[in-house]
Amino acid sequence: MSLIFISIRSAVFHAKEWFKPPYTFVISSWVLTVFIGIYLISISGPKMNSNHFQHSLSKKPVYGLLVLRKLNSGKFYSKYLVKVTSVNRMKSSGFVWLRIDKNKNSAILKPGTRIVTCLELNEIKAKRNPGEFDYQDYSKKKNIGYQLTLENNKFFSSQPDRIGLVAKALNYRDYLSLLLNKLKFDAMETSLLEALLLGRKTDLKKEMASVYRKAGAMHLLAISGLHVGILLFFIRTLFMPLRRWQVGKGLMKIVPFFSLWVFAFITGLSPSVLRAVIMFSFISIALNFNRFHHLNPILFIAFFISLLWKPSYLFDPGFQLSYLAVLSIVNLGPRIRNLWRPKNKIILYLWNLTVVSIAAQIGVLPLILYYFHEFSGLFLFSSLLLIPLLGIILGFGYLLLVMLQFDFVPEFYIQIFSFIIGLMNRIVFFLSRFEVFIVEKVFFSKALLTISIISIIVLFFYRTKEASKVVIALLVNVTLFATTVLIESVIKESGSSFIVFQEFNKSLIIKRSGKWVSLIRKAEQEPGLDRLMENYQRGFIGLKIEKEECDQNLIELSGQRIMIVDSNVFLTDFGFDPDIIILLNSPKINLERFLQEVDPRLIVADGSNYNFLKKRWLKSAEEKQIPFYDTAIKGAFEINLGT
Repeated sequence: MSLIFISIRSAVFHAKEWFKPPYTFVISSWVLTVFIGIYLISISGPKMNSNHFQHSLSKKPVYGLLVLRKLNSGKFYSKYLVKVTSVNRMKSSGFVWLRIDKNKNSAILKPGTRIVTCLELNEIKAKRNPGEFDYQDYSKKKNIGYQLTLENNKFFSSQPDRIGLVAKALNYRDYLSLLLNKLKFDAMETSLLEALLLGRKTDLKKEMASVYRKAGAMHLLAISGLHVGILLFFIRTLFMPLRRWQVGKGLMKIVPFFSLWVFAFITGLSPSVLRAVIMFSFISIALNFNRFHHLNPILFIAFFISLLWKPSYLFDPGFQLSYLAVLSIVNLGPRIRNLWRPKNKIILYLWNLTVVSIAAQIGVLPLILYYFHEFSGLFLFSSLLLIPLLGIILGFGYLLLVMLQFDFVPEFYIQIFSFIIGLMNRIVFFLSRFEVFIVEKVFFSKALLTISIISIIVLFFYRTKEASKVVIALLVNVTLFATTVLIESVIKESGSSFIVFQEFNKSLIIKRSGKWVSLIRKAEQEPGLDRLMENYQRGFIGLKIEKEECDQNLIELSGQRIMIVDSNVFLTDFGFDPDIIILLNSPKINLERFLQEVDPRLIVADGSNYNFLKKRWLKSAEEKQIPFYDTAIKGAFEINLGT
């Protein structure tokens, strides 16, 4: 909505030249845009689609599926996005996530592959622990509510005679990837080239991605508006001398536009690349007609067409980041650039690069803090050092792909290219050592995001004659920001809670009182549990771990008696009835006999217990009509203890 507001405000400013008065046109356009957006989002969901597979779910289904693309795989599963084409031989629609267990006999599915299976779809579960990534919400925004896990010998697959354009693009990208792997680059360089040139990050190791993230250069590994913008600049510069002739002027208009869509094809027509190509296609048209100073309306048109094509893009962080970055460069860039006008060409080039980096970072910073809760202060250094190298790598890389088509790649070319890639990696590794510039576990709520976006909008439409008004508006926003931080801090710190987290084969129990956290149960040096605590801390301002109380088995909180029974505790006469029993680490306990001596209100079992034991305990609890809470099914168990 903030992007729509920016574009409408731009339309108000420019419409004064086109319509007198413009307000009726602008207001009606805004209302029409909002209603079109609401309508498109509503009809894109399963409820308004009578053919959607969710209306035909059954216990004995026969699903016809079409593999659309392979996604970044996890440790145990290969993941795909698939389309449901039929249910019980009836035409259907909708999308699901597909998982295949990674083993020696697991199938490798190519885009365009058709699958028939009788396995049931599983509804995507909500997040299991406070503060962690909500995969259900993420999928819902893409109109995906189910996933399917395929097992060997329980599905049929076939390759159709004809496949769609996207499948052709993805298969061609895989072909180019095979050609790159045959060259004399090491594994790290090859995976980096696949990410930078083809948008294929399946072979990129987490350690490499982490290094780039710490150096503030993670955006270089994901093909986006930056890469498409560099490509457009490179092609226009290459064809600039041809403008002397009439034919050259025509090529200048056609070739850059056509090249962008060729680039989209060889990168697999991925959604992120398509969004960027649509945006820069309109920018290319604007440049052809010398409308560079009127890019806001052009960006709004590209933005609107992208949402007409795919309404769910509105909720995509990549889509939001791309447009806010470009809008910031277009609107804030000239104002920052005018602060200093160096005469030396080299200094001017570096200054322009600095301006673009600062302007883009100002625009996307609120979204980065909101979605990722961290920020690298090295972004300016990484931009100054790495973006010129990225331009060289893209130029060398796409020329390399052309030469591969003719099976002609000189040895010296590979050596030079390998040196450039190695130089880029060395710079990234050097920058990543300065961890003091990395700010992590940042609390950033929706209220703070909204206030920050409003402040950026105010900066967008700053005019010299209105400087006093802008300063007043910014001061008001800063005051609101500080007040919001104070209020949310007071609200967060006023409460207390007791939480049993869910983690497979591990236990984590905490007690929070205000901003202090006591660890009741936590294994030492467990990366999985440390990650859970980091996710939890992001929801608070200045949350601190006070002390560890890892030997407590009996806890009383706000009048509630909690008994923790683990593998080290044996059945004894405790002398009282606990209100809540928490079972950890598969304790050697006969729960049925134990419940004859105590009468708890609730039994909780976390992810450290064996499944067969939890099934037995559930049966014993049901016989006594005692609620049984399994964190593996219901997620983390939390008691709000109040103030």
